[in-house]
Amino acid sequence: MPMLKKLLKYDFKRMTRILVYMYAITVVLAGLTRLVNLGNKIQFVLIIGKILEGCTFAGIVNVLVNTFVHILGTFISNFFKDESYLTHTLPVNK
Repeated sequence: MPMLKKLLKYDFKRMTRILVYMYAITVVLAGLTRLVNLGNKIQFVLIIGKILEGCTFAGIVNVLVNTFVHILGTFISNFFKDESYLTHTLPVNK
């Protein structure tokens, strides 16, 4: 169990080093969008609000896709590279 804790700790460190910035930018964009859409109904403010809504939606999709790709890449590298458990325990040649 302690080995699993270490593995998860380093895996989460590596994930947060990459993904935390995307999450923060998306949250800031969502907050800014909410503040702009609370304002008065001037045409310029509505246009800026719609642009920010599009950027927020793109940020959410970006976070979801990048998280999925990062998890998939980590899984593939842990499963098929030389450091993996299965590679060293199966009796096959490269």
